[in-house]
Amino acid sequence: GWYGRALVSEREGGLYLAMEPTPAMRGRLEHFHLDTFWVKWEDNTIPDALVTFQMNAQGKVERMKLRATSD
Repeated sequence: GWYGRALVSEREGGLYLAMEPTPAMRGRLEHFHLDTFWVKWEDNTIPDALVTFQMNAQGKVERMKLRATSD
């Protein structure tokens, strides 16, 4: 499984995900559906993944799930 701290930032007008402490797991988020995004990792040896954000009642991200598209 994947582990570590997920950092989402704005970069070049879009959202970008970095999984720390794994330097290879960095990539742009592309909207897929509702609160789900594709992440296209910069390292193309890592399978693209679907990232789903779960929001709390205040509209803040409470949880994030990653699922490799090769699963």
